[in-house]
Amino acid sequence: MSIARLRYEDTVTAWRLDELRLGQTTLLVGPSGVGKTRILDLVGWLSEFAAGAGWPATFVHGAFEVEVNCAQQLYTWRARTGRDDMELHVPHVASEDVWCNAAQIVRRAGDSVLFAGAELPRLKQSESVVSLFRDEEHIRPLYGSMGQVTQVQERLHPGAFGSPKDVEDAVAAARSGNRKSLLDHPLAVQAYAVQEALAATWSQVCAAFLDIFPAVDELRVGGPETINGVRLLPQEDRRFLIIGVREHGVRGAVSLDSAGMLKTLATLLTQAILPAGSLLLLDEVENSLGVNCLDATIERLTSRDDIQVIMTSHHPYIINAVDVADWCVLTRHGSVVTGTPATELPEFRGASRLDKYTRLLNSEAYQTGIS
Repeated sequence: MSIARLRYEDTVTAWRLDELRLGQTTLLVGPSGVGKTRILDLVGWLSEFAAGAGWPATFVHGAFEVEVNCAQQLYTWRARTGRDDMELHVPHVASEDVWCNAAQIVRRAGDSVLFAGAELPRLKQSESVVSLFRDEEHIRPLYGSMGQVTQVQERLHPGAFGSPKDVEDAVAAARSGNRKSLLDHPLAVQAYAVQEALAATWSQVCAAFLDIFPAVDELRVGGPETINGVRLLPQEDRRFLIIGVREHGVRGAVSLDSAGMLKTLATLLTQAILPAGSLLLLDEVENSLGVNCLDATIERLTSRDDIQVIMTSHHPYIINAVDVADWCVLTRHGSVVTGTPATELPEFRGASRLDKYTRLLNSEAYQTGIS
């Protein structure tokens, strides 16, 4: 699954995102306040809306159109909301359309709904047709694909409380191939499930982590009383897990308390766990990461060609590490946000002795980013 293009308009404030083209990897760049985070929020919300969530306050007066590649089909999904004064101002879907390969599957206008040309009774107006018709053959691929959007956890802690059942469910999910569900658990439970059920994946994550942090000899997850041992506590006592590391010259194992190390581990795990066809959203990738983590983290994030990555950054290490062909430079004029591929800007045509980040800062698009 990948989102090929996206546009949105707030019908009250007139905030508008002009058609935004997205690639397999897209780095959104531009000055603070231009709209980068709001675009990621919009993509995350579209995933929730497709799953059955209502229209949120942030996008309550809105209209969107998104084009999605999934199951070797090209879907176009468009919708507009309104408010129903008779229902305590609850947002409702005023119109909605779905096409597959240019053939219209669903047409919804107020109470009128046509599905594959047949008129249907009135549907729940606070819920998307993608959710309502999720079991239908022509909608199922779009529903499943929109559910593949995920983000790296931001509030991280080396430890996690969990009942034995929660922990065992996470391990079972890992063993059964339901990897994406692991991301709903705290980081320590994710790491433990991968350590116990996916040995090869855990070895790859550990190897990458130790490569980024050469002072670390070992990374493992266990109970706090036995973090220095080889196995976790017995199941009946498995109510607290903690991520520990052994470092050069440090006696015994210590809790992984470094914010940068935790963010790096969360990013490595997410990238390794995600199934093919996923879409990963990362806002300001550099947050909590030291310079020693940045290049390796970006290299890992962009190493898989079977997932789509949309990220934002202000950091020169991140921006220079991503191919210019994957940059989208955002500008905002009044309430209208426009995204331009960097390769279409004159500053990135031809050779230059300046690094990519400096050329970006010197570009007219960046310098007049908000006007």
